[in-house]
Amino acid sequence: MVDLTEEDVAELKLAHDDLTSATTVSASDYKKAARAKLAPRTPADAEGFMLLMLKHYTNLLHALFTATSPMYLQMYDIVKALKDYSRIARANFSHEVKTSILWIILLQSRYYAQEKMGGEDACLVEFTNMVNQIKSNPDNVDQSSTMKFHINSSTCMQARNAKS
Repeated sequence: MVDLTEEDVAELKLAHDDLTSATTVSASDYKKAARAKLAPRTPADAEGFMLLMLKHYTNLLHALFTATSPMYLQMYDIVKALKDYSRIARANFSHEVKTSILWIILLQSRYYAQEKMGGEDACLVEFTNMVNQIKSNPDNVDQSSTMKFHINSSTCMQARNAKS
């Protein structure tokens, strides 16, 4: 038998009290707290968008699925293409363009998670169009602010159905 000090007993009692009080939290309390703290937003600065969002997500894909993952390869191409843009062109991305890029990546990620990224239909049409637009002309500063990405409503419905 192990002899417990007063500090050990106090820590055990505190841990027990924490567990006891934690069981009284309901799921609705958790949802309210999560909504209050986690408000989705798109980074306003170009470097935050590139570094924080896309590079970190690409690194996560590499860590989880290795360098041969189709989703990682697609994201790596996007990051590489965006690096070719000048700082001014990246700064000219409108909030709408950055948000659309993130939304289309989310849809493609869900498609990938459903193990549908294979064969001829490896990527959603919206994702392919977005990648092609990003790769098309990195030197055109004006184009970066006027990119338009069209999201097919059927793709959004597929994503909603995938959640349930």
